[in-house]
Amino acid sequence: MISIEKDSYFCSKVSQLRQEVNRDAIEHILLEILDYVITHYALKFPNGTLRLMELEIYYRGANYAGESTHGDELQTNRCGKLYDHRKGGTRKGFDVVLSQGKDYFLSCLVKGTVCADEVLFKQGVSYAKCQAFAGVENLSEYKPIALAPLDKPTIGPVLHSKRIGLTNESDKDAILRSLNCSYLEPQSKDFNLLYKYKGYQKTEFFKAEMKLRKVNPQQATDLSKLLLGYVEKASIAEFFNQAGSQD
Repeated sequence: MISIEKDSYFCSKVSQLRQEVNRDAIEHILLEILDYVITHYALKFPNGTLRLMELEIYYRGANYAGESTHGDELQTNRCGKLYDHRKGGTRKGFDVVLSQGKDYFLSCLVKGTVCADEVLFKQGVSYAKCQAFAGVENLSEYKPIALAPLDKPTIGPVLHSKRIGLTNESDKDAILRSLNCSYLEPQSKDFNLLYKYKGYQKTEFFKAEMKLRKVNPQQATDLSKLLLGYVEKASIAEFFNQAGSQD
């Protein structure tokens, strides 16, 4: 199976990213990269696999300031490996590094995963599970490439919103967070995107999808019902297909 650093689609998108100068176009490419990774890859270890359910992408390069990106050298030139956040002596989470060079930072913050059939909504739970699978406390010290292709890409819808908790004016409005709904069961408390998120988070998914898909008022009403869990998963896919065909 093709590894991430040799994946032709991924490499072509990163090449486009590095050459683009328009900020909106850069963020569009970042979202394409993010959606590709979340639907085609997982974190695989000798004794377990974590499928990727919720990610945020961060980038800083000559063409994009990305001030909310940590800018740690461990976020560079380590494609497919893990970057452990370290703040004040404690560890708050981890990224999957996507950078293939030393002159730019590119990584995805892992916010939610699926282990076997268990949905791990909380970032800290995914972090602890990854530590256990990797057999190390500091995930940056895990030497192998952890990001590996899924046997089959997921086909369910992916929802988007702004990244959580950013205050930097130039970064906070970028829609660079993806939630893979393939792992969420219809008509369950987990599927109710709702069950996990606070009110403003539900609103952020709703506003972001309206913006990305340019939906009309009737579609907006339908989408609000979908995001509130009133309709099953297949209906979300159907709605997105219809909305996409009208762009």
